[in-house]
Amino acid sequence: MDACGSGTHPFCRRLALITPMPRYQRIEKHVGHLAHTQITFSTHVHVGMKSGDEAMRVMSLLAPALPAFVALSANSPFWRGHETGHAAYRHRILAATPSYSLPPNLRTWAEFEDLMSAAQHAGVARSIKDIHWDIRPHPDFGTLEIRAMDAASDLTTLHALVAFTRSLALCLRDAPVEDVGAILPPNLPHWIAKENRFRAAHLGLAADYIIDVKGNLRPLRELVAELIDFCSPTAASAGEAAGLELAKNLLAGAAGYERQLQAYEESHSPHSVVHMLTDALKSSWNEEASTLP
Repeated sequence: MDACGSGTHPFCRRLALITPMPRYQRIEKHVGHLAHTQITFSTHVHVGMKSGDEAMRVMSLLAPALPAFVALSANSPFWRGHETGHAAYRHRILAATPSYSLPPNLRTWAEFEDLMSAAQHAGVARSIKDIHWDIRPHPDFGTLEIRAMDAASDLTTLHALVAFTRSLALCLRDAPVEDVGAILPPNLPHWIAKENRFRAAHLGLAADYIIDVKGNLRPLRELVAELIDFCSPTAASAGEAAGLELAKNLLAGAAGYERQLQAYEESHSPHSVVHMLTDALKSSWNEEASTLP
């Protein structure tokens, strides 16, 4: 046994076992065979919020940035031994489940409470754990949870993703509305938001981002770079400057999905991809350990 980080396992074909606890048994009963196929791995980042209303406001501001999180973290180009043609195929697997989606357009905590009350009454959800949006509030922790990113292959990448997520969330929380609107288009129709996320998962940082209802485009890589620059002052004040610099390096270098594809091209074996992933995690772990006092 060994450990590695990836949004999906490059070649494993086994179905998932169900943890014998009531919640997971309910899920299996509800979705059937899907419960055994959802073998994906992601990076979840929790950012503390001062109130429920603040969490809803920041969630609505972050929603247009979801493709940036998806593309920068994309690290799942393989599924069951097949090269999928997607940078982050994890999203296609999760799309089969009923609760996986973009967050709805909720502006206040009262609107969220109304949604949860209706979902519980209808038997859709028992708690927030059953709501699998890309961004969701987590009342148990008092946080906004960003869930759109693939699992990282190494600790340096993980550090970069967490720093970028936290810096951008805090920046959008405090920035004037007009400044936010100048970099992230507000109130995009649902079909555009959905298409932008699909493009990011499909093509990664090579995707184009639809910026308005006329269908105008801009390179997603440029948007990510602009978002990193936009939140740089916040990163400095929040103690995330070093991590955000790592995010810049991540944007300039080979993405996780590109490194997996490169490893595959050298041997045409998904097993070599796993060896590369385990080596990457071990190397980064040793590097982190060497910096400890």
